[in-house]
Amino acid sequence: MAGGKILANTRLDAAFQIVIQGHPVAQYNLGQMIFNGKGVAQSLSEALPWWSKAAAQGDADALFNMGVCHHNGHGVPQDDREALRFLK
Repeated sequence: MAGGKILANTRLDAAFQIVIQGHPVAQYNLGQMIFNGKGVAQSLSEALPWWSKAAAQGDADALFNMGVCHHNGHGVPQDDREALRFLK
């Protein structure tokens, strides 16, 4: 059983290295995992920075999530102009 944990931790470490290297899809996916509480504590405030990093690189899903958050004021101040910036 311990071998499975080591393999899982190795895969997690490798995946996180991709995230911190700046891959937008990996950053978006990490934000989704955090937002949905998949394997980590659920937190919108912790997901937002990862979506923001991915959105800054043009990831369409991250741009959409950031636009929706700004439109609805979820985790950020409600700001339709900022929402449109992400959604256009």
